[in-house]
Amino acid sequence: MSKHFNRLWLLAFLFCAPAAAQVGPLPGSGPLPFGQYSCDTSTGGTITTGGGYRIHTFTTSGTFVLSGRCTVTYLIVAGGGQGGATSGGSDNGGGGGGGGAQVLESSITLNPGSYTVTVGGSGANSSVSSITGAGAGGTGGTGSSIGANGGSSGSGSAPGSPDGTNAGGGGGQGGSGGSAGTIQGGTGGTGLNATVCNDTSAYGGGGGGGAGKGFTGGTGGSGIGGNGGSGTSGNGNPGGANTGGGGGGGAGNAGSGGLGGTGKVTLCYPYP
Repeated sequence: MSKHFNRLWLLAFLFCAPAAAQVGPLPGSGPLPFGQYSCDTSTGGTITTGGGYRIHTFTTSGTFVLSGRCTVTYLIVAGGGQGGATSGGSDNGGGGGGGGAQVLESSITLNPGSYTVTVGGSGANSSVSSITGAGAGGTGGTGSSIGANGGSSGSGSAPGSPDGTNAGGGGGQGGSGGSAGTIQGGTGGTGLNATVCNDTSAYGGGGGGGAGKGFTGGTGGSGIGGNGGSGTSGNGNPGGANTGGGGGGGAGNAGSGGLGGTGKVTLCYPYP
């Protein structure tokens, strides 16, 4: 009787006991939908997603509105330096190439709020509020009786040619500007390639030195610095837009220096 009763009790327990709680994710669960992360409703700039990031790109000044406290990675590029002009005269040397802009990359943890983003024009700094900023490239020297030196940058400028005609290239963030030759202005220094926010573009190349006495202007650095002016009065070319490239120096006699390229600010944070 006792054994029979125990079997009936066990069967009743198995059929009536509540089911065990499920372990692991519920059916259909996955990443939280948009709007439930600390930063993913932030606004400002041109917004794109990809490669695990949500990216805000500013090519002009604006406001970055952060929706939550999070760590933001930034790329800040200042404006490139303007190429040097010449002071006029039939035997004057060319103007120096403008220096490439400073390029900053790092990360910072920010609280929710609005942050002013400044994108520098030719010869102007770029910044994110008062938190951090990048310095502009130096202006190329003015050509007079000799070819001018290139504008300074992260890696220095370069001198004009020994015979007093062609100007030196502007320094770039990745390398010094090239010294002027006897028949051509110096080459602009190389820029730096970005490594954050899915961006590998070059920034901060120096401008090419201007020619003197009818020679050829130097080539801008990394394809983003402006080429120097050629001939007797050719103007220097501007640095690339939103690259911080230095402007090319003007050619002897009456050439004007090219404007430095405008800067850029990119902000990004992880996004599934």
